[in-house]
Amino acid sequence: MSKIKKIFFCSLVFSICASFLCLARTDFSPEDRVLILAPHPDDEIIALGGIIQKAVKSNCKIKIVYLTSGEYNEISYFFYKKNPAISRKGFVNIGKVRQKEAHDATAFLGVKKEDLAFLGYPDRFTETILASFWDKKWPAASMLTHIGSVPYENALSFGAPYIGESILADLKKVLAEFKPTKIFVSSPYDTNPDHRSLYVFTNIALLDLRGAVGEPDIFSYLVHKAGWPKAKKHLPSFELDAPEAYIDSGITWRKIYLTGEEIADKRKALSLYKSQLSFARNYLLSFIRKNELLLFYPIINLKNEEKVEVPKVYPKAISGVYYSKDKDFLHINIILNDKVAKEFKADVYLLGYKEDKDFSFMPKLFFKAKDTVVIAYEKRKRILANGIKVNAKNNSVLIDVPLKILDNPEYIFSRIIVKGKILAIYAGGWQILKL
Repeated sequence: MSKIKKIFFCSLVFSICASFLCLARTDFSPEDRVLILAPHPDDEIIALGGIIQKAVKSNCKIKIVYLTSGEYNEISYFFYKKNPAISRKGFVNIGKVRQKEAHDATAFLGVKKEDLAFLGYPDRFTETILASFWDKKWPAASMLTHIGSVPYENALSFGAPYIGESILADLKKVLAEFKPTKIFVSSPYDTNPDHRSLYVFTNIALLDLRGAVGEPDIFSYLVHKAGWPKAKKHLPSFELDAPEAYIDSGITWRKIYLTGEEIADKRKALSLYKSQLSFARNYLLSFIRKNELLLFYPIINLKNEEKVEVPKVYPKAISGVYYSKDKDFLHINIILNDKVAKEFKADVYLLGYKEDKDFSFMPKLFFKAKDTVVIAYEKRKRILANGIKVNAKNNSVLIDVPLKILDNPEYIFSRIIVKGKILAIYAGGWQILKL
């Protein structure tokens, strides 16, 4: 089979897999157990306020889990309280305010207080923890407050250190005890890092628990995307469409339509997040539409010598990002629309996963590539590049990564950022690669 045919075949398989995932059942029955995973208090109402109402009306079990309490949104807090929060106590108080708002908003929609859980990990920092902080001796900590552990006494694991193992353990505990039939989780393509990381942590937890929690349907939702929604105002008679970049991307989506009563009640529930509306009112109200949007991201299944394109959410400067593998290497091919500039740089995250090894101890590789120069880190420790090669020619960049450096994984969680002279020209979402 020629290379062109192989690329076409893999793209076809990708589309078929995405379409199959989109057939996942979105209606609810009393037998359903619905788990909603929110990066911050308000995301559950913004993206799923109508869906929560449909689940409540169906009398199914519902649990809402918040990864962070949103304590680092000090700008909105300043507009709300008219004074800045710069101390440890002040930041924790922001989190408590948002927790209270979450209780009020979800209670209005019919969710019981005991069906909410707060994990209490640091707002805006969980993706950094995912990539770099897995050592109990060296947890992540805020530079402003020096908080390095969960500070909320009502959290699932009060006092847990800010490390990946803590987040993963909490999510596994929730999944194992609740055993959801449906999971709603934030998008790996969201521009907010906590949204992206929650998607990755959730999929790692599900891999660890495979067989113990069944095979729940997984739905994703988008909140942050530059220039989206198009009209930043309250337009309840309008539909919410997917971002234009998603239309021919290979990412599939589904519109869930709301009744007039559901739209009105979603608006009322969102109004209870007073601390957020005080700063970003028009943006938040732009999600009060006739429908809500669910997205589906299939796992990228790699086979030897088959080149698979990731979802085509590209800026104008990029025409393609592809993965392939052989026996010894993972290959990443980035195609630009113009010739490779001397200022071209790429940041690459690769997290290895193996069923028979604790994920905490698996390699978490990050490297910066410029021309043929590679600077690599394992978590936060500088390491030798160990065979990573970069070949930039014309409009193509080929990066070869020895699978051995990732401990010959079964899965790889990958994210690529392509930079120009100063700013990023492509910041891709997290991909799940199955080897």
